[in-house]
Amino acid sequence: MKKEYMIHIWGGAFNSDAFPSIEEDLGITEGYYYFSTKEEKDDFCNLLNNPIYKNQGLMTEVIHGYMRHKRTIFVGTLKYKEKEFVIHYDFGYEFDEEHAIHMFKSGNFSCDCNRSLFIMREYGDDAIQEMNCGEEIKLLDYHFEYWD
Repeated sequence: MKKEYMIHIWGGAFNSDAFPSIEEDLGITEGYYYFSTKEEKDDFCNLLNNPIYKNQGLMTEVIHGYMRHKRTIFVGTLKYKEKEFVIHYDFGYEFDEEHAIHMFKSGNFSCDCNRSLFIMREYGDDAIQEMNCGEEIKLLDYHFEYWD
């Protein structure tokens, strides 16, 4: 296995009213792009860094390392009162597990306001009420899956 570069691009430059359009001009769409060499990565970044696109809110994230070419899915078992719920949260391609764990254990996703929304998305609006900030919904267990 060799190290690669991955570039994730998104943002206002991909809005339907973006002008000039990076999609129409260069055929570049929002998403994830992989490169074997630094030179290939740099050539792509030079296209993205053109001010006519960059100034429209083009966002980029560059990662270098051993890539899976798969989405990082956090699968967690949450408990509220006596009910257990298994939720899936898609962090996107190549997301670091350590940061995902932090988000659910002590970060923004450790709060009832977000956890209740995750449960509602997975189980429907009748499964639980949307909650305010708090710590009543417990994380019992979790693991990661990697999806194409």
